[in-house]
Amino acid sequence: MIVYKISEKCFTKEKVAENALYVIHVEYDGFKKLEGKLVTLWNLIDGKRSEEDLILKFSDVIGEAPEEIKTDVEDILSTLLEQELIVAT
Repeated sequence: MIVYKISEKCFTKEKVAENALYVIHVEYDGFKKLEGKLVTLWNLIDGKRSEEDLILKFSDVIGEAPEEIKTDVEDILSTLLEQELIVAT
């Protein structure tokens, strides 16, 4: 089973606003600002949850059906992987 975790090359800056934070990758200039539901998903990525686990938990937390958010979560995870902000293990 593949699980997702935050890259060891990343760190977050404390929340800059309600439900927003900055993710900084140590090898790249700049940062990625996460807001809203993306912060919620980010906080669920703990190195123990698979994609399916993340979809189910995220669905539960935001109150939307898993089948309604599945594609969005898959796309977000793919983007975070490409940006090397998370890793799949």
